[in-house]
Amino acid sequence: MLSNLVDTFAYELPPGPPLIPMKVSINGHKATMLFYILGLMLYFDNWTITAYIYLAMHGSYGFFWFLKD
Repeated sequence: MLSNLVDTFAYELPPGPPLIPMKVSINGHKATMLFYILGLMLYFDNWTITAYIYLAMHGSYGFFWFLKD
C-alpha cells in the first residue's frame, strides 16, 4: 500500500509519462550544490572555516557524483 503511494508520487505525477527522468533531476541537483553553497556564502557573507569545510565536502561530493554518472 505505502509503496504504491510512494511510486505514484515519485514517478507518475503529473499523470502521464515523466518529462524528465529521475536520474537527470538528481544529478542536476547534486552537480549544482557547489554553486548553491557558494551563493549562500556570498549572500550571507559567511566566510568561516565551517562554511569552507561544508562547501568542500558537499561540493566535491556533488562533483564526483556527477563524474560517476
